[in-house]
Order: sequence, then C-alpha cells, then structure tokens
Amino acid sequence: MKLFKRIIFVFIVAMSFIGLVSCENKQGDPSCAHEYTLSVTYATCTKNGEIVKTCTKCGRVETEKTSPTGHNYVSGVCTDCGDRQ
Repeated sequence: MKLFKRIIFVFIVAMSFIGLVSCENKQGDPSCAHEYTLSVTYATCTKNGEIVKTCTKCGRVETEKTSPTGHNYVSGVCTDCGDRQ
C-alpha cells in the first residue's frame, strides 16, 4: 500500500510539472519557458505534504499542498506509522 501511495504521488507531481512548463510567467517575462526545480515534503498519515516549484530562470514560485495519506490499518496497527486503533 505504501508503494502504491508513492507511485500515485509521483504521478501527480509529474503531471503537475508537465502542465506548468508552458504556462505564462506572472512575475516577469511572459515568454519565459519555465524550468522548474521541485522541493517535496511528503504527506504522512495525518499531516499535509507540500510541493514547491521554483523556476530556475525567472524565480516564479508555486506551492501545492498534498492531502494526508490516511492510516492503513492491518490488525489494528497502521502499516505506515505504527499507530494503533
């Protein structure tokens, strides 16, 4: 289950990145062909994650919050963080 959650998360990040490459720059030159670096803080069972995208050419910054993954209880124990029901 943990691997599945990470695969979905990486897919969402990749799709977001692809969609942003051709957007207009709101901070400067609208002809900037953005090249983003990503900083990712992964979501946990109970806390949001965050994706920060920064254009290396013009400095444009975009931030996205990701939802907590939720607990995955098996026999009363979360397989991701060890929390007990």
